[in-house]
Amino acid sequence: MSKLTKWFEGVIPDAQEVFRRFSLAVLLVAAFTVVLLIENNFGGLSNEMMMRLIGGIILAAYVSVILTLYGEGRGKSVPIVLKAVVISLCLLLGYFFRQMAFITPAAIGASILFLGNAPFLRKGRDDIAVWDFTHKLWTAVLFTVAGSIIYALGIFAITGALRSLFGIDMRDLVEDWMLPIGLGFLAPMAWLSMLPRHDDEDDGDSLRNPGFISKAVGFLGTWILAPLTLIYATILLAYGIKIVLTQSVPNGEIAKLVTPFLIIGALTWLILDPPFIQKKRLARWYTKLWFPLSIPAALLLAYAVFVRIGQYGWTVERYLLVLAAVWALGIATWFVFRSEAKRDIRIIPGFAALLLAFASIGPWGADGVSTYSQTARLKSALVANEMLDEAGLLKPVSELNIADASQALRANGALQYLIRNKKLKPVIKFIPDDEKAEIRTEIVKGNYWDNTEVTKRFGLKGVKNSSAVFRANRYEYNVVRHPIAVKGYDYISPQQPHYIYRKRSRRSTEYQMGDYKIVTTNDGVKLFNKNNIVIKDFDIWKWLRTQSVNDSDNTIELNPILVLYEDGETRISLYITFGAYEENAENANIRYFILAKGIGVLE
Repeated sequence: MSKLTKWFEGVIPDAQEVFRRFSLAVLLVAAFTVVLLIENNFGGLSNEMMMRLIGGIILAAYVSVILTLYGEGRGKSVPIVLKAVVISLCLLLGYFFRQMAFITPAAIGASILFLGNAPFLRKGRDDIAVWDFTHKLWTAVLFTVAGSIIYALGIFAITGALRSLFGIDMRDLVEDWMLPIGLGFLAPMAWLSMLPRHDDEDDGDSLRNPGFISKAVGFLGTWILAPLTLIYATILLAYGIKIVLTQSVPNGEIAKLVTPFLIIGALTWLILDPPFIQKKRLARWYTKLWFPLSIPAALLLAYAVFVRIGQYGWTVERYLLVLAAVWALGIATWFVFRSEAKRDIRIIPGFAALLLAFASIGPWGADGVSTYSQTARLKSALVANEMLDEAGLLKPVSELNIADASQALRANGALQYLIRNKKLKPVIKFIPDDEKAEIRTEIVKGNYWDNTEVTKRFGLKGVKNSSAVFRANRYEYNVVRHPIAVKGYDYISPQQPHYIYRKRSRRSTEYQMGDYKIVTTNDGVKLFNKNNIVIKDFDIWKWLRTQSVNDSDNTIELNPILVLYEDGETRISLYITFGAYEENAENANIRYFILAKGIGVLE
């Protein structure tokens, strides 16, 4: 045994076994760590390049583990040449993900979901063995995460102690070397060392004679997840009835409510599947009720998503939500209407993995369909505003006029989606040949979701962004950068910031000005006299929304001086230096000075 092997044996349990069993995965984990070390210590890798390298390596590592587990399950290793070809393909897909319309995170998600099924592919149904293997696999994940957290905390504690006691600063060493090696290499190696073999002698024994962890999982599923999920299901059913009666679909709310419910509910069903848990009456009730209850929830999700698709077109997120509905309806239909003998638990994660793999690549995938949909929306909206010539190219900027504001809104939303996702070809095809190079450069170099020059070329500058693409319209009053005239006032306060979160927690700030007190809350500004009586209640949110907006640059045109209260010689005003609000999110913030006259003696 070499010295290097002995060293790894001392650091990672069963290191030699891990190298022998998952040799390609180890090499990929090492490559992942090297990329992190190069970026931390030398830099020079752009975000785009990091996405290309890291995404492909992670996908290839998971796929290599799947191939190893599959070979162990069938009792014959997958040929190394085939492994090398598949892994090379994963690396190429990750590197050329934009050209291939490939969504690397979706493919990685599919690989993770398939891990538990890998040793049992092309085998008969054996729910106990599948559950036991998957249970051990995810228990290993939990221990790895816990170990990684302890490692990081320990490293930082040691670093802090050395810096405090001896003045030794090891932060660069820790951040540039120890954390990438520990979390990027040692943690995955530890997880690989804990992965069980399919042919272990105690296979399924944790279910026939459940230990502490199996019992804890059963308790969590039976007495916490099951009742909470059933209660939540009742609430969702009532919510669905309300939507049917009111004929109103909340924007984005249903997906946030239903998708986690479907995933957690299915996971709970899997947790409750083993025979030792099914002895509990509540577990039996849940396994009988879950899939029938999930059908209306999945239909509700599908209806809500298709309403938004009809309004704003396909996006990657909406595509994945449709797949979530298809997955939930598919497994629910299978488990409700098929015989007991056909209810193989491998179908639940396996169908999800299949759908994600299908969505991850190609013109039929999430990226391809979304690009085609948004390109079609852009073209139809440009045609509606007569912005294209006979060849289908944009007319000169001087000839671009918005005749249909609603279609211009559609065009801008689609254009910003394509720009944000760096879809060069769909955008460039509308540009005359002599301008293509310039516009291509603008899109490639863009670091933010909005690209002013490209938007101007499409004649859409100043068009409000669609709330289907962005969370909210944002309007701003520019910061005052000149001296403030305080003539006619005795006092000026320090600058006061205030934020309004209409849909979240309530905040307030308070400032005393002589005999008067100014309190700002989510409801606005309240001015109190010395007897603590409200003498002025001013709604900032309403005021901001009623200000005129300059559509060319999304700025609020307002008079910065706002008189709150005036009575004889007493006057209290706000001098607004900044104001902004987000329409759909109902958030706002202002910065202001308080100007006062005749307010009494300041203490």
